[in-house]
Amino acid sequence: MKLDSPIRRTILIFISLSGGLILFLSLRTFGSRTLEAMARIRLGYLLLALGLLGLANLFDMLQLRILAKALGVKLTWRYAAKSMYMYYFISNITPTATGGEPLMIYMLSQKGLRVGKASVLVVVRGFLQIVLIAVTGPLVIYFHRDLVNEAGLKLVFDYALVILSILGTLLVCALVWPKKVEKISIQLIEKLVSRFGGRFRSGANVIERRIKIWVKDFIFNLKKFFTRQRRSVLQAGMLTIASWLSYNMIAFVVLKGLNYPLHLGKVFMVEIVVYFLLYFSPTPGGSGIAEGGFYLLFAPLVPQYLLGIFVILWRFFTSYLLVLVGGLITIKTMGIDQLEKIKRLG
Repeated sequence: MKLDSPIRRTILIFISLSGGLILFLSLRTFGSRTLEAMARIRLGYLLLALGLLGLANLFDMLQLRILAKALGVKLTWRYAAKSMYMYYFISNITPTATGGEPLMIYMLSQKGLRVGKASVLVVVRGFLQIVLIAVTGPLVIYFHRDLVNEAGLKLVFDYALVILSILGTLLVCALVWPKKVEKISIQLIEKLVSRFGGRFRSGANVIERRIKIWVKDFIFNLKKFFTRQRRSVLQAGMLTIASWLSYNMIAFVVLKGLNYPLHLGKVFMVEIVVYFLLYFSPTPGGSGIAEGGFYLLFAPLVPQYLLGIFVILWRFFTSYLLVLVGGLITIKTMGIDQLEKIKRLG
């Protein structure tokens, strides 16, 4: 793979980190008992895990259609599916699991949504996910701090809390004091253009005007959405929970397939911590951190000979498969070069 673009580099980093962790886990955990366990895998449960993944994807697509409709655009199921799988792909190969936002904005703009409105939809989706993670993650860790301390993940957890606090504060400020946020944002843009515009003054002024229009449009529509589209926000919130529950059931079902059922509550508690940390991971798609964190957190609960194959299967259903399918759809739809242009615009 040629490393002549950031997207190609992040794909390579994702593959390298994930592949390296898989190799490490295989060497550390695989043995004769592992092979025996693999021979006794109940394939019905793996098919169920695949079904849960599909169900979670379906909830995400329905949520996208509801939010788009609230903004005046009707998406077909096919377009919603294509948009979501492309979003999964780019989100899974970029840091903090948010790299798909510029792509989602582009896909929505192709259906007639202005960038400001499309950005509102993306922010609302992200806000609902963050709220769910922000509520469940710290609660579990507060009552079971040992999960983080034993795994040596306290520093990552504290880093995630700082980012979460900043994002939450910015969103609340935009909703409560929209005019002030708009004014401060525009002043900041003017200072940045004045300082760094240099000899490209004419081009910088055009960019400045466009960003100002986007900021005004975004803040206006964000406030309008949360005050006039509460039913749509509620429906989207319920679908966020439904999707999250479907994803979280995958690990439990995989363990059942490996003939080592754990209590569903324990599996959920550990996964909540994993996803909380993963959402703020600085590596592409959380690669490396996802596998390592999952391994460390489940190590006290799952036998060593099963732990490696458990982590690999969980990651396959929740990430690798989405990257593969989403990558094929993305390359067929627009190609890597066009994706680079969209990412730069974001």
